[in-house]
Order: sequence, then C-alpha cells, then structure tokens
Amino acid sequence: MAGIVQIILGAMMIVGFYSRISAALLALMAIITIIIPGMIIIRDVPHFAYAFATAGGAIALLIRGSGAYSMDAKRWRRQQLANSQ
Repeated sequence: MAGIVQIILGAMMIVGFYSRISAALLALMAIITIIIPGMIIIRDVPHFAYAFATAGGAIALLIRGSGAYSMDAKRWRRQQLANSQ
C-alpha cells in the first residue's frame, strides 16, 4: 500500500499537482521509513539510501515549490486572473 501511495505522490509532484502537499506527505513517509526500521535493523543500506534521497528531494520541493510550468502555477495564474476581473 505504501508503494502505491509513493507512486501516486511522485506522479503528482512530477506534474506539479498540489506539489507542496504531496511533497510533505512523501517526506513524512520517507522519514518514517528511515526512523522505524532504523530502530530495528540498520543493515539494509540501499533501502536507507533510497529513503534519504526521497526525503531530501521531497523536502527541497516542499521548500522551493513547483515550477513555472506546473499545474499549480497554471491554477494560481487562472485564479489571479479571475480575481482581477
């Protein structure tokens, strides 16, 4: 189930659809993936490397936001245009 959610959140971040919300959820999932198994076993290094990379990328997107060509930017421009009229 977590893998399906990560795929959906990743796709949402790629197209820029609610990218900050999906980045926050993905970062939370990655941090939980780092903390919980880290307390039990720490021998699965590739798994932790993936979780660190996912958390880092998601946090960077959370801070930076989506780009100019994302669906969030298009939605924001459409909303600003509607508010100005």
